[in-house]
Amino acid sequence: MEEWRFAVRTRLDADQARREGRRLAVALGFSRADAEQIALAVSELAMNLHRYAVDGELVLRPVADAARQGLEIESRDAGPGIADPILALQDGCTTGGGLGSGLPAARRQMDDFELVTHPSGTRIVARKWLTHPSSSA
Repeated sequence: MEEWRFAVRTRLDADQARREGRRLAVALGFSRADAEQIALAVSELAMNLHRYAVDGELVLRPVADAARQGLEIESRDAGPGIADPILALQDGCTTGGGLGSGLPAARRQMDDFELVTHPSGTRIVARKWLTHPSSSA
């Protein structure tokens, strides 16, 4: 399975990941609206890596299970972890002076969202599944 990796150290790295996320979503058959949701989630996760993380990396990969296909975004870093992950997923919570909408926005855009954090790093896995109009009407 092919995957795309982005070391995120600067805002330019985050912008590149966002563009590639959108491009990949379109190539996989996502609608324009879904591709924009994916691009937003990639952007929010990448900017969090840029602002808060050590050795942040985003990985984009196509995924499939028995019934569906989609796109997975994995964000991982080497620390310092998120002190209160439940609070961090609430709108308005910020530790860096931003709006506090990054993680909540990323979670809302995606179908699946998992966050595991500890002082030595954080791993977030988010998936968006392709939806096709029903052929029975």
